[in-house]
Amino acid sequence: MRPEDAYDVVVVGGGAAGAIVAARLAERGEASICLIEAGPSDQGDQRILEIGRWLSLAGSELAREFEIEPQSRGNSALLHTRAYVLGGCASHNQAIAMLPPASDLDAWERAGAAGWGSAETNRYFARMLERIHVEEVPHDNACAAAFVESARAVGLPLVSFADPEAGEGVGWLRLNVRQGMRQSSSVAYLHPLMHRSAALTVLTRRTAVRIRFDADGNATGVDTTRGSVRARREVVLCAGAVETPKLLLLSGLGPSERLREAGIGIVRELPGVGEHFVDHPEGTVIWEADRPVPTGVVQDWEAAAFARSEPSLERPDVMIHFGTMPAQTEWLPPGVRGAEHAFWMTPNVMRPRSRGVLRLR
Repeated sequence: MRPEDAYDVVVVGGGAAGAIVAARLAERGEASICLIEAGPSDQGDQRILEIGRWLSLAGSELAREFEIEPQSRGNSALLHTRAYVLGGCASHNQAIAMLPPASDLDAWERAGAAGWGSAETNRYFARMLERIHVEEVPHDNACAAAFVESARAVGLPLVSFADPEAGEGVGWLRLNVRQGMRQSSSVAYLHPLMHRSAALTVLTRRTAVRIRFDADGNATGVDTTRGSVRARREVVLCAGAVETPKLLLLSGLGPSERLREAGIGIVRELPGVGEHFVDHPEGTVIWEADRPVPTGVVQDWEAAAFARSEPSLERPDVMIHFGTMPAQTEWLPPGVRGAEHAFWMTPNVMRPRSRGVLRLR
């Protein structure tokens, strides 16, 4: 092994979280940091950096769509899309910027997530907003403005999404952009350091396949598709909701029964690995228009409403995202024709109760 293949800390996954973790550690200047990312860099790739071109990323080599197993009750056609590029989904999504309501964070803490309450996390959100530029889109899209006014006409108040406690209402979204350029975690945290910081090494197009352990069960490095990287102090996993449990299972950490079924030696029994998978399901309703629909000012999806599905609920449980773009055939189910002029609403469940599992085949 070459000397340069050993680092104090190895961070696996250069996505929304991993980019920040690696940059913060490197900025302290107390250790050598290696960041491993399965996808390519976003630097210089205008498809990624120009937020108005986000649609070109769908179905590209930067995304993978994971299918769910057939469901005896429910929709078996759900897809879980993850991005493989520096910045992760922050380099792939529509850059909508919202802070979580304190009530959600405090509910997590009451459920047992110590340290994740609003009092503890607010300072970290404040530090993040010092780095990541946020803008509210201009209110210049006539179709989106009609959506906002229609929602107000049926009783939803006009709210500002700069307020995380805005609650039920309709309004114009805020975006992680600066003059039309995406402000992902990679742009805000990695770009200022890459090629300038001796403390940070970024390795792209390398998929982590196993964590290495010593005889005492301490993580000592990571095997990748392009060689091994040794960690003198620790390994930090930031590979997302799919790849992190997958890597743990491949490395022998997880439910012993599942590991035996896959023929993997048990390093440590961890029953929760791969369990309790949660995502917010989102559907799409598309209206074909009989006249041209004005496109968005920044990225075509610039207004939203939060509503209660039942009047008895104390807080909104559904978000309706509004978009103005053509209904392209490649986005639709087989046999459904597209529409040149259209607008979209994508209701999604904000606090799903369904739980899934992730297992190795």
